[in-house]
Amino acid sequence: MDVIVDKSPVDNMILCDPDQSMANKNGQKDGDNTPTVNMMSDLQLWNGGELTINEGTLAVNGNSLFGDGNFEVNTGGTLSLTSNSTLKMGDGSELKVYGGLLETIGTPGNMAHITHYSGFYDIDINFGGTISAEYTIFEYINHPGADNATGIVDTTHSFHYCTFLNGSDIGSLLSISNDQILTFNYVNFPQMGVSENNIHRPLLGLGEINMVNATGCFQGEDFEYDPSNKINWTYTNSRNLDITVLLEGPFNNSTNEMNTDINSILPLNQPFDYTPLGNYYTPQWLFPGSQSVVAIPNPEIVDWILVELRNAWDVNSAEYSTAIFTHAAFLTKTGQIVDLDGVSPLTFTYSPAFSLYAVVWHRNHLGVISANPLVEDNGTFVYDFSSSADQAYGGTDAQKMLSASPEKWGMVSGDANGDSYIDIDNSDKILVWNILVGENGYLEADFDLDGEVDNQDKNEYWLPNLGTGTFVPY
Repeated sequence: MDVIVDKSPVDNMILCDPDQSMANKNGQKDGDNTPTVNMMSDLQLWNGGELTINEGTLAVNGNSLFGDGNFEVNTGGTLSLTSNSTLKMGDGSELKVYGGLLETIGTPGNMAHITHYSGFYDIDINFGGTISAEYTIFEYINHPGADNATGIVDTTHSFHYCTFLNGSDIGSLLSISNDQILTFNYVNFPQMGVSENNIHRPLLGLGEINMVNATGCFQGEDFEYDPSNKINWTYTNSRNLDITVLLEGPFNNSTNEMNTDINSILPLNQPFDYTPLGNYYTPQWLFPGSQSVVAIPNPEIVDWILVELRNAWDVNSAEYSTAIFTHAAFLTKTGQIVDLDGVSPLTFTYSPAFSLYAVVWHRNHLGVISANPLVEDNGTFVYDFSSSADQAYGGTDAQKMLSASPEKWGMVSGDANGDSYIDIDNSDKILVWNILVGENGYLEADFDLDGEVDNQDKNEYWLPNLGTGTFVPY
């Protein structure tokens, strides 16, 4: 089924399939002079059905618009997505704006969403076309991403607080090559290791892009394509991060601190960039970041740790796509997370749209997410997972009591294959522990972090924690 929206004074019609009457599902018929067609429910255009907007506005109105054919917005037409609206495109389809307007403006906690139901699709803002975007998630777009080669970006809504992720592996997430001088505020690129570039700014065009306070592990000039040096990255809103967390495996009840037995064999490169033994899926903590050191800087360092900050309305909505900061760091024996120099706090660019939730990952302990938003104190966001079970989302199911007096809670040990679950099918034991038992070194099945895989790892950590899983949203 094809759909044509044309509210011009002459034609003034909404056409569906030629065999159907000229009435849309909203009860708007020929002769209705209302310039906006409001969707009252989801609309699905399958079997190659195409959408054409020639005049007037099609307002998705918080619903979902699906299609596996091409969508075209021509001069005088507007495709409007507001809060909680979703546009889902099919593999190989195109969203083309010729002289019209693609308007996609969500609100904090209620993002608009342009995505796929399969494969990758194209977004092309062509000559005379305009895109107006804010608080929108863009994902699964073909190279060169959301492509604004000759069109116009609305300077009032120029991708502020938008998120770009899940692009094609050979391309970019966003492409701009027009003559505008643009400022994008708090654009989030949360995903590393999928697309080649965050922004593609070819030699064509005279314009510039000022990226102000961009967030996410894929932001910054290291990941841009900008041969003409027209993209400027600036950060004016830095904050410190002070997180305390304990690991069950190396925790020592006699000292109420963690042992540092593997300090001398810690790798110099961050260890979250591979898929462990026995894992047939992508670990939630997979992170191809470049953090490394020349030497382990502090003898009190227990292990590497991975920290995320997720900017979300509440903890339930703090999914992976909301991550504004991902950084591999060090964990000291007292539970303090420090930067690569072994002493300094982590720093990040603060995006004030929602609430911040901290996520902490370890290679063989279950990840945790803060049950409550982080609170700023004189430029530092502070959170202590260890002080109470309720500090982690999931409570006593997410952390384990390590000491009753003083009360200490820690991340659960035993996830050898990094699938965020201590498997009742014994995959952590059979596919990892059984292979590594008796070996020494920096190993996945060394659950107590003493440098060797033995029965103590299996009997005291893996076995008591069987059936436990992470509560971190994916």
